[in-house]
Amino acid sequence: MSTETKRAIRAERKSKGLCIHCGEPAKGKLTRCQRCADRDKENRKRYAARDAQQGICRMLGCSNKVVGKKWYCTACREKQRLSEQKRAQRRIAAGLCRKCGKRPVWEHRTRCKVCTKQLNASVAASTVRREAAGLCRRCGKRPVKAAGYKRCQACIDDGCERHFARKKRVMDAYGGPVCVGCGEDEIRILQIDHMNNNGHQHALEIGNGNATYGRSKMYRWLEDNDYPLGFQVLCPTCNIRKARGIPLPNRQP
Repeated sequence: MSTETKRAIRAERKSKGLCIHCGEPAKGKLTRCQRCADRDKENRKRYAARDAQQGICRMLGCSNKVVGKKWYCTACREKQRLSEQKRAQRRIAAGLCRKCGKRPVWEHRTRCKVCTKQLNASVAASTVRREAAGLCRRCGKRPVKAAGYKRCQACIDDGCERHFARKKRVMDAYGGPVCVGCGEDEIRILQIDHMNNNGHQHALEIGNGNATYGRSKMYRWLEDNDYPLGFQVLCPTCNIRKARGIPLPNRQP
């Protein structure tokens, strides 16, 4: 029997709600009956054990070697990551949870209420285990930098690098990392100012009632919302002057 004939038979059985392998009634919304589904499950376990023993990628049809203790090769992992990213983007655009795709997103998040609580519980449990073992709460691989720290040096450096990279992108979108009041250009002290003086209220909104959390995600919010109008770059001194109604100094050309 040719491949085209097999595909036609499977398509016809699927349209009629039958098992694509044997033609018996399929189980629920599956495309297989219970017997064929159990058989396929056992076959997948056997193939996975064989591939793991030989160090081969477990992706169906792939014969590449894996690196370290990974289950999939680099190419398949990258392909899977891109596929999951596109699926999440489609769900978010439709207002659905990026995880389950069944329920609407919860408030300003990208997951529904159920998936958000499950994620928070999982992260909390993982954090407790890592802290008890003296490991970095972020990667769980390396010990913390020193007593009193919660992350390793590598994760601290990586977090700082990603934060300043995002901060630079945001400030570039608002005229560059230069204070519009005095011309200060040290990016490490520059801030994003709400021109309408509604920064605290905005932080409460995006932080779901927690202003501190809202301020910590301000740069990410600006980036995710395509840099809306109503923001500018100020240094701490000019920001305080503006908040207290003191005129800003003339910026030097």
